Amino acid sequence: MKWKKAALLLMAALICIGTLSGCGKTEEEAPSEAPVSLKNDGREVTLVLGEILGEEQRITVLREIAEKYEADFPNTRIEVRSFSEVQSLKNAMKAGEVDIGELPGEEQAAFVRDGVLLDFYPYLLAWKESATLTQAARTVAGSMGAKHAYLLPSDFLQDVLYYRADWFDAYNEGLEPDQKVYCRTWEEIAGGPNANGTLITGAVERLGDRGRLAFAGKNNLLRYFDAMVWSSLHQNRLADPGAGYFSVADEGKSIFSTEKASAAADEFTRVVSAALPEALDWTEEEAVKAFQDGKAGMLLADRSAAESLRASMPEGAWAVEPFPRGLSGTAALSPNSYTGWGISAASKEQEIAAHFLTFLSNADNNTHLAKVCGSLPIHLEAAALEESLMESDLAAELTMAASGDRYRYAFEPIMYEAYEGYRAEAEEKVSQFARGELPKADLLGYLDDYWNAACAEEGKLWL
Repeated sequence: MKWKKAALLLMAALICIGTLSGCGKTEEEAPSEAPVSLKNDGREVTLVLGEILGEEQRITVLREIAEKYEADFPNTRIEVRSFSEVQSLKNAMKAGEVDIGELPGEEQAAFVRDGVLLDFYPYLLAWKESATLTQAARTVAGSMGAKHAYLLPSDFLQDVLYYRADWFDAYNEGLEPDQKVYCRTWEEIAGGPNANGTLITGAVERLGDRGRLAFAGKNNLLRYFDAMVWSSLHQNRLADPGAGYFSVADEGKSIFSTEKASAAADEFTRVVSAALPEALDWTEEEAVKAFQDGKAGMLLADRSAAESLRASMPEGAWAVEPFPRGLSGTAALSPNSYTGWGISAASKEQEIAAHFLTFLSNADNNTHLAKVCGSLPIHLEAAALEESLMESDLAAELTMAASGDRYRYAFEPIMYEAYEGYRAEAEEKVSQFARGELPKADLLGYLDDYWNAACAEEGKLWL
């Protein structure tokens, strides 16, 4: 019912309001008033919006939104320009030829270091609708530190859990709720102690091979390991969601020497054991195919897998759950990938650019863009504004967005120079650990030493 959905969204908003970092800071720490204004003063201005996805339908919607803004502010002209290469966009933004540019998240740190992006955090504080941003959107905005904002997300991909509903339903038929098999948490998937310390029998033990998990382990093991470590920690245990490897309890030190990290590493080992052995080397396409072919009862993949599953599997054979929760009873993860809008530091009209960016990203316009283009909306009320979204492939992610007490986000510390080259090295270490070639103590010791040294050398860059 609509009133229940609205109540759920209001609860999520109340959980998160007062912070732009995904509930990582207290309300008292936020400035009491915005230090800048956020307005269009009516001067004759031309703004250039540079987008990179190149999808004609999406460009049409962006132009429609630009025309709506021009109708409200007749002296402002918005030009939508497409770029096929990130470097071309970067050059144009650096020269002040593009006022607002869309870039992949993995390029953000380089753009910031090269002085291309404006830190528009003060404008974000002045934007009233920032209070209704989802935790995922807040954490993307604060991915270079909670009191900074260089990108406002335009879309992001994240894993959800597909499962064989027909197999699970057949097993569960006639059983009491506490006897049924589920896949909402890592323990329900792979077995082990849950958040309360109760020993859980996992799906793989109950369903046998039908309870196996498929995932794209080729380049994602570090991301899964990170998620399990973050999901072992209670909310507010990270120094900053944008610097997800550092502890708030032991300031300036990593989280990898904690007992929780050790328990999460054990959980990771159980999940790997519950997966098909080949999954460690699979791409997402290979993992999806294994699920389609009936080799696995569960699949970790992003929303793009749904179209392929619909085309190849009977209706009702599969269903979707949010990303599995961990040892704290919550899930904390980073998006697989994301794109975001940033304001050029060389723009001559930064305030009006910020004003248009918030118009482009407001709940009505962002939700409309999501409906037409299948992107993930960034506002909590999106499902209430456009109920059809809950019938789409976005449903599980919208459930996550509305449950901010259960689903949180964090990022590797991409603001550090030490991050350059880290991912490939750490991915190899986690892969060795997953295959039993590297002891747990060695993996955690490597991660702990690496990030303690980075912080000692470079300082607390998230502040």
